[in-house]
Amino acid sequence: NMPSERGKRLAFRWIVGLLRRHEVPFQITGGLAASLYGSLRPWNDIDILIQRALLPRILPELREYLIFGPGRYRDPHFDSYMMTLRKYGTRIDIGMWCRIRNHRTGKWYRTPGPTLFSYRKIFCLRVKVEAKRKLLRIKEILGRKKDLEDIAAMRRGSH
Repeated sequence: NMPSERGKRLAFRWIVGLLRRHEVPFQITGGLAASLYGSLRPWNDIDILIQRALLPRILPELREYLIFGPGRYRDPHFDSYMMTLRKYGTRIDIGMWCRIRNHRTGKWYRTPGPTLFSYRKIFCLRVKVEAKRKLLRIKEILGRKKDLEDIAAMRRGSH
């Protein structure tokens, strides 16, 4: 079920405030990042990358909102160490390391952590967002229908 625009805004501002208060560097990725670079698909969750070593700084404050993890998550596309929260009706995925599966070869690739980024404004907050070229590369490797839609829209967009 889809979060409201208000719920997404409140959840985003809450998690960014918490990460900043605990001095945990982070980067926005996934559908929200793709939307900033021109993807037209609505984003339904907030995907964030942090360094796993910094997890103890924030975990005590996040426990009551946890719906998964922190732990290992695997599906046909992703193998990651992450946790999922729900706040204001919005899902927040916080990843600490990730491997993705190439849709053509079946080979697994480790994605770089929160390294390449650009600064963007989201709900009036200036944050680090995964670099467009890195996001495009990840979506090319994954090759799911939604990734191909995002790639086409992001290449058309001049963001």
